[in-house]
Amino acid sequence: MDFMHVVSVDEALGLIRKHVVPAGEVDEMVLEDAAGYVLAEDIVVQEDLPAFARATVDGYALRAHETVGASDSLPAFFDIAFSVAMGEMPERSLRPGEAAEIPTGGMLPDGADAVVMIEHVEALGDVLNVYKQVAPGENVIQKGEDYVSGSVALRKGTRLGPAQVALLAGVGKDTVRVYKKPKLAVLSTGDEIVPVSTRPLPLGKVRDMNGYSLTALFRGWGAEVTYAGIIADDFSLYLKKAEQLVEAYDGLILSGASSVGQRDWSYHVLRSLPESTTLFHGLAIRPGKPTMLGLSQGKPILGLPGHPASAMVIAHVIGRELLYVLKGDMFSAPVRLFARVTRNLASQSGRTDYVRVRLVNDGDELWAEPQLGKSGLIYTLAESDGLLRIPPEQEGLLRGAQAQVMLYEGVTARVSQ
Repeated sequence: MDFMHVVSVDEALGLIRKHVVPAGEVDEMVLEDAAGYVLAEDIVVQEDLPAFARATVDGYALRAHETVGASDSLPAFFDIAFSVAMGEMPERSLRPGEAAEIPTGGMLPDGADAVVMIEHVEALGDVLNVYKQVAPGENVIQKGEDYVSGSVALRKGTRLGPAQVALLAGVGKDTVRVYKKPKLAVLSTGDEIVPVSTRPLPLGKVRDMNGYSLTALFRGWGAEVTYAGIIADDFSLYLKKAEQLVEAYDGLILSGASSVGQRDWSYHVLRSLPESTTLFHGLAIRPGKPTMLGLSQGKPILGLPGHPASAMVIAHVIGRELLYVLKGDMFSAPVRLFARVTRNLASQSGRTDYVRVRLVNDGDELWAEPQLGKSGLIYTLAESDGLLRIPPEQEGLLRGAQAQVMLYEGVTARVSQ
């Protein structure tokens, strides 16, 4: 049997966006628990942010045009009218020739349009000597400079991180509507797969690395993941287990048995599930050609190759995008950067290659050092920082050529040093 419905990587991603819909129900969540979730509503600002013009430095509020020409040798002079207390309204407007002492974050009094830093003034009793000219708006955040009332601060589909939570707090949202995290099951397949606790390891058997690595990956990306164990190469047992998992979860990740061998049952199981559709079976990629994606009762089923390196590559390239859509996350994307490859790399036209690379910063440039090895070898994963992409229109890369690298999580800080 040949692969059915072989597609390119870009076509696969397009099929995901076209046919997969957000899985989670909408939940009203208190703001302190909302980080990591995805907004299920637009956030419309109900008031200007900030609500008043305020100082960004400690200094004196004044009229900028009255400082024209001020210098160390020829200061401008002002009467110190009053001090602005933090969290309080100014006691009155400023008159011409007056200045008001103001702290960082203090409310700018009417009549003032700038703040001169305290380092550039000298207070002598009630007289202020200003030794630096300032421009209108200098050291001031204007009313509504962040957001004007009625504007959209955050769009539906935005993943909430610390900065977004801060914004929501600033606009007075103590609860938000978010998508619940998708519930996924990870199922490993194969007569050769045994639990990780198996000791000694019988010849011909391998411990279930994929089940644990995929569970960790998808949890790290924001799903609620259940490791569903191992199923033998028995079609009836496999189909029964898959039916139970499809019924109980929002999506199913299968490891192994996705190729076209005599006992590779994943494709046949997918076809036998209720209300099933095959979106693709076979991907124009290396490693990971025996990849499949389908739907059963509208729920996605992603079949990954059994080789650990292949499974991890496909999880990053295809699985992460699938999860973004399931989460309702419309704007997140993997961190990508460019690096120069340290050696020649061969590739085949018409196929997208992903090479595991270790990133090395020599102080001037970032280099990608290929971690070459067969797709069943573990060290290529453990020693790599990301995946270097060779697009299908290129036949390899020469040493020193720049290429795009998709980073794994947690390596950005190290490679930027």
